[in-house]
Amino acid sequence: MTVSLTSAATVSMLERQAAAVPSLYKALDAFADRAKQLGANSNPAEGQLKELEAQQQKLSGQIQSLQLPNNDEAFVAASKTVTELRERAQITACGDQAVKAGFPVSWKANYIVMELNSPELFCNLVQATQRNGAQIRYLSAGLLSKEGFEVKSPKRTVQVFTQADRMPGGDPSVKVMIPVSAKIDGKSIDVTRNNLRAVAAELIAAMRNQ
Repeated sequence: MTVSLTSAATVSMLERQAAAVPSLYKALDAFADRAKQLGANSNPAEGQLKELEAQQQKLSGQIQSLQLPNNDEAFVAASKTVTELRERAQITACGDQAVKAGFPVSWKANYIVMELNSPELFCNLVQATQRNGAQIRYLSAGLLSKEGFEVKSPKRTVQVFTQADRMPGGDPSVKVMIPVSAKIDGKSIDVTRNNLRAVAAELIAAMRNQ
């Protein structure tokens, strides 16, 4: 009869897990409690959020190094809360940036369609443009023109004029801005389903300061 013995390396790993698990789960519970507290705050401080993200990353590393399953319910739920808090903070900062750039306050919650069926927050466009060093400004509606915006780079100037519509199936106060016309280097065009991507390509190039 052959007897299979557990290797010394396996025994060492199991002993290490057994010694570390109690303190690890205590830290996981503390992390979950802290995430719950911050999650109840509509606007946690950036320093608090970064500290929580660092704690999450450290605990994930410990779980991985101990070769434990990453399925602790409290930790999974707390990690989801941290992700939601970060998204909320980014949206707030994004909206503030849009208003500082001269856009109406209502625009910071608006979405814009530059890819069919894939609306994105308009303020993300403002942030990306400013980050790349291009110029973006608000274009108020005139007697014969619609409300819109302009992105200017050394090589091109793209103006996009939109009409607002309600987000399908969503909050009536959340608007989707649909491009209806554009000016590319002074040349006016109507925006249609067929040329939306071409207009978007020009806009993205200008946003990238190209």
